[in-house]
Amino acid sequence: MNISEDFCLHKLKEKFTNRQRLNPHYSLRAYARDLGIDSSNLSAIFKKKRKLPVSRVASIAKKLDLLPVESQLFLLGAHQCRTKLN
Repeated sequence: MNISEDFCLHKLKEKFTNRQRLNPHYSLRAYARDLGIDSSNLSAIFKKKRKLPVSRVASIAKKLDLLPVESQLFLLGAHQCRTKLN
């Protein structure tokens, strides 16, 4: 795993933690719903057992409300993950 791949996972977890701070009852299931992905997939992503779905990477980055530079790193990291698998 390289820096940009780690950045994706770090940002996903960081945003989840921030939302949980604001609402202690905020669940992984709610976070997955807000991102538009299945909660079991998000759980597997957090455990590094699954990669982000390529078809949804851009929309997930938008929903995370990242800065432009962060968004570019997020997209780059997610695409690098997928190109290594092929």
